[in-house]
Amino acid sequence: VTEQIILPNFQFFGWVTLVVETALAALLLIGYRTKLVALAGAVMTVPIMLSVLYYDRADEWSWSYLLMIAAHLLVYASDAGGHLGVDGVLRRDPAAGRRATTIFGVTAVAIGALGLFVARSVSFAGDQVALLGSDAGFVDDAGTLVRRWELKFVWFNPTWAMLTIAFGVLVVIGQRQRWAPRVGAAGFGVLAVVIMAMQTFDYLRDDGTIQVVATASNAALWSALALAVALLDRHAVSNRSKLVDQE
Repeated sequence: VTEQIILPNFQFFGWVTLVVETALAALLLIGYRTKLVALAGAVMTVPIMLSVLYYDRADEWSWSYLLMIAAHLLVYASDAGGHLGVDGVLRRDPAAGRRATTIFGVTAVAIGALGLFVARSVSFAGDQVALLGSDAGFVDDAGTLVRRWELKFVWFNPTWAMLTIAFGVLVVIGQRQRWAPRVGAAGFGVLAVVIMAMQTFDYLRDDGTIQVVATASNAALWSALALAVALLDRHAVSNRSKLVDQE
């Protein structure tokens, strides 16, 4: 199978793996369809674990994949999404949905604010990070401008950070403006698609060397926010429709 199917179509299988893993991460972050996703994550881990176990030069710890499988099964057994996730919120009354939407919005604002602080104030993130514009980046010791259009959780480009804050604010005010959470969710979705399409970004290490890092984790974060807000908005609309029908 590997020689005749996977290797000749390696790019296709690579993209499938990337998209599936990103989707699983996003769904687990918000606790949606948690039991099913947890099982899928455990199954997804098995072939990667086997490839590490039976490859002499694999620069990874095989036992870490056993921990990943165990963690997924624990999430499945505990029904985590039903307690602290979107799964549980969708089973409750509209007030729970409104609270959850606000929590997601506040979380996005906090992440964006932390990223903005790091980008502008912390030395290892680069002292010369531009606030806006295509020159966003930092200058290394050699005087070379290193681009910084990416989100690396707390190592933000300030533009991405401010967009995250702005969309988070829209989600928070969505309790009064029905259009706001939808715009916020769409914004997070666009950010996720753009960063996923970039595929990689450059990471300046402490020793001055450049390391290429994938963007899938960042795409998972934004797509998780987008999906959570969209699901909760649909839940709110559905409840309003039921109330109208009852009246």
